[in-house]
Amino acid sequence: MASISDFINDAMPREREELDKALLEGEGIRWVERPFPQLWCPETLILFVSAFPGLVFMCIWTYMVLGEPASPDAIDWSAPMVLPGLLFSIPFWLVDFYLLATPWLRRRKLRRTLYVLTTRRALVLEPTLLSYKLLPYPLEEGMVLERHSRAGGRGDLVFGIERRHSSKGGTRTYRYGFMSLADLQEAERRLHEAVEARKA
Repeated sequence: MASISDFINDAMPREREELDKALLEGEGIRWVERPFPQLWCPETLILFVSAFPGLVFMCIWTYMVLGEPASPDAIDWSAPMVLPGLLFSIPFWLVDFYLLATPWLRRRKLRRTLYVLTTRRALVLEPTLLSYKLLPYPLEEGMVLERHSRAGGRGDLVFGIERRHSSKGGTRTYRYGFMSLADLQEAERRLHEAVEARKA
């Protein structure tokens, strides 16, 4: 029976362990691939750009909290509003820097994500903050809800769509599946073969 090593040679021990735990009894591996570690996409570009207005505002806010000093030496650290104002601003700075780092955080996540086709399911094994998350999809006809093709043969095969309502009244759509594939046609071929084998 094939193992993860038959498809990729850079799998970490933790990834092998998590994949072994995810496999059902009698379930074998047919194909394993990693997504293309793309730095920029529409979603990350929007988040990256949205960080700049917040950073500009925080720079102005911090300058005013410090008493609009002409130089760093002119800051009066004993002023009553300086320390509370700086402490209050920390969460806002962190959010803006997080938005700024989103493209690089996404690329790091993609580099540690595994797409797996087994004899029964399509699996997405992706890292979380302290562990891994497994998203399983049964192999069946019509499991691809959306297909997105991009330049260079890359693209997405969407298996799940979730719409979440925000507290502000808006709706955000999340798509799950084999995203940021380096070779969309190859992934489609492998998926078709797995579905046909499952039916047989």
